[in-house]
Amino acid sequence: MSRYKQEKKQTLDHLRDGVDQGLGSAVPRGQNDGMRGLEMLAVVVILGGGYLLYQWFF
Repeated sequence: MSRYKQEKKQTLDHLRDGVDQGLGSAVPRGQNDGMRGLEMLAVVVILGGGYLLYQWFF
């Protein structure tokens, strides 16, 4: 059981790293701060919803 939890945590960390890299490359390109804020919010909502669904079903 603990091994399963550990693997799940590693997967989430890996996803988070990928998102950080994606945001890092996207931020300099976005000149409009308003749009950048919306993009960040959308990413957070999508990730949060996906995480909750993941927790709910697995």
